Amino acid sequence: MPWDANYVEQMLVRKREYDPRLVGLGVKKHKYRLLPPTPASDVSRLEELFDIDLPDDYREFIIAVGGGGVGPGHGLYTLEGALTGKDPTYGRHGEVRTAADVSANFARPKRAHDSNDRSEAGMLRLCQHGCGTDDYLVLVGPDKGTIWTYHEELDHMIPNLKNPIKLRDDDDFSDLPYSVVSDRWANRCLDAPPSEQMTFADWYHKWLLEPTYMLPHPSPRKRH
Repeated sequence: MPWDANYVEQMLVRKREYDPRLVGLGVKKHKYRLLPPTPASDVSRLEELFDIDLPDDYREFIIAVGGGGVGPGHGLYTLEGALTGKDPTYGRHGEVRTAADVSANFARPKRAHDSNDRSEAGMLRLCQHGCGTDDYLVLVGPDKGTIWTYHEELDHMIPNLKNPIKLRDDDDFSDLPYSVVSDRWANRCLDAPPSEQMTFADWYHKWLLEPTYMLPHPSPRKRH
């Protein structure tokens, strides 16, 4: 998709105006600003090095709009930072990825707890939200180009949906144990049709429109 860099900057100006004291999530690092775009030659070099073909909307964004910085959670890693585990803004956040790992097929879980080893095969970590919750972009397989979130609390990957599943609207979940509620919520997300899954463009545009202090990706609330 074509990105309008001017529109993105206008939305970021609004966020800076709403939060002049920089108290929002992760703001102290990026200050509501994007890093300079990544040269296309650098992107191509990393694609060749890691044997990957980036989704078009993400590739165009980092080349034409910004190579990292402000975004969901604590902000976007650079492409090189996501692949090497050492980002210029956020420091070390993971291990160096191998081409075999990054270019492997993403193992989509079919039901809750199908895969709980937090494999990052076929995925690119875009950002962290804290408390073990991270957002990923699928690079390989039928789900290529979609955004998934690893919830440490639930111990598995969940697809980001254009119309998120909201447990509070489901009377069937009343008075059930938290583990049952969370598994049913996860399964409903996993059962959503492919057309409901967010792409990078959907994900970033949604964040641009969110109130400054909103924390995305709420998971089921544990009852006390």
